[in-house]
Amino acid sequence: MTCLERSGQIATWTGSGRARLRYLLASARVLRQDAPDTARGNLREAVDLARPRNLPFETATTLLAAATAGAVPATLLHEAYDLFGQTGATLWRFHTRTALREARLTIPGRRQATAENDHLLATLIAEQLTNRQIATVLHTKEDAVANRLTRLFARTGKRSRTELAASVLTGSL
Repeated sequence: MTCLERSGQIATWTGSGRARLRYLLASARVLRQDAPDTARGNLREAVDLARPRNLPFETATTLLAAATAGAVPATLLHEAYDLFGQTGATLWRFHTRTALREARLTIPGRRQATAENDHLLATLIAEQLTNRQIATVLHTKEDAVANRLTRLFARTGKRSRTELAASVLTGSL
């Protein structure tokens, strides 16, 4: 028995909406290559299941997965973006902005997005990540991280990673 089959059994046995949702999302990821129609159908079902549960982060991650896989209209990325904003999920919001750009959709609030990107970068610096590690987290190139960091130093007036980290940790950024 595969892990996916076992997950499906657990979802059935427990009758839990969360277990069913996790199964649908996992099966969509596993089946996306071999059975794309089934995967998209599972994602649509996951969206229908997630919405009435009224859990913003769970709904947002489900919408992001479904929209990027083409199972639901890409315009639902806006809803995911707003929900991630409500929950303070800065990194997820960053990845949703990337998905919005790839779908050629407008990104609301350019100033706010810039401020969020700055705060996210500064937080990753405060976590002592290297440029290479930050590039991995942000799914970008190391040179892009260096350029963003240079602009962040200019905007904040900070001169070092240490000053930047200190301002994040004291809440003065």
